Amino acid sequence: MSIVISKVYLIDGPLDGLVNNAAGNFISPTKDLSHKGFDAIANIVFHGTFYMTQSVGKRWIESNHKGSIISILATWVWTGSPYVVPSAMSKSGLNAMTQSLAAEWGKYGIRVNAIAPGPFPTKGAWERLNPNGEDGSVMGDHPMGRVGEMQRVAESSNFLDG
Repeated sequence: MSIVISKVYLIDGPLDGLVNNAAGNFISPTKDLSHKGFDAIANIVFHGTFYMTQSVGKRWIESNHKGSIISILATWVWTGSPYVVPSAMSKSGLNAMTQSLAAEWGKYGIRVNAIAPGPFPTKGAWERLNPNGEDGSVMGDHPMGRVGEMQRVAESSNFLDG
């Protein structure tokens, strides 16, 4: 099976899956965010993911090929989080895309799902997302009340890939 992850990595054989894991972010109080800063994040996360998804879906529909698309979201799509408005807005758009394409492309045998694993406890992420040293700004109202784990993301992805 061939999988695409953020960039195009094709292995011999047909393309069966796409994992949209594109992310772009920098931490900024929204009042200080420039238009170019906002666009930089939206172009990576929102536009790039849509263009990739549309390209792969079109290819599958035209060739009557079934496939699986999984998009990685952020929990702040539902909970909000300080300093990440462009990313939260872009990931929210991907959530809407996922739901809409699942309804539109299901009849072609294309499965469209999303995973929102929550924040991962890396030193760089914690320091930037938590500039005042308060864990609450990182975790926010995370539904599971725990940090993301790579193994859980891999297991969820494997399950959704069918």
